[in-house]
Amino acid sequence: MPIELFRSTSLLPLGAEVSAQDFLDAARGAGEYLRDFAVEGERGIFWRQAPGAEPQIEFYAGSAGIVLFYLQLAAATGESAYLEDAIRGGEFIVSELRRTGYNYPIASAFAEFEPYRHNETTFYAGGFAGVAFVLIELAK
Repeated sequence: MPIELFRSTSLLPLGAEVSAQDFLDAARGAGEYLRDFAVEGERGIFWRQAPGAEPQIEFYAGSAGIVLFYLQLAAATGESAYLEDAIRGGEFIVSELRRTGYNYPIASAFAEFEPYRHNETTFYAGGFAGVAFVLIELAK
């Protein structure tokens, strides 16, 4: 069932109907775009926040969020290539956790703000809880 989407861009005119397929096509486009930034490592794939930046595994601004996106895209489309991207990204995350003895230095974007300053490694969006959630989703 199409929905009305209020947008003021040239991509979708005001009041344009957007279908579920339109959303899925846009998600596929995002998936293809993100592939351009994937870095193939010997222990899986990861995505950098910027060229030359150290890879991060966190959910908010690291590979875990992208892994979850690919997992959901695979489920929505049935396309195995997206599932493979999710699995390879998960392999990198697990290898990084093992490499650091599960003491991975998560560089949260929120670490400078209270109340996150003292617990930036535990909360969902930028810490281990978000990473663990994604790994559980992969295990399903």
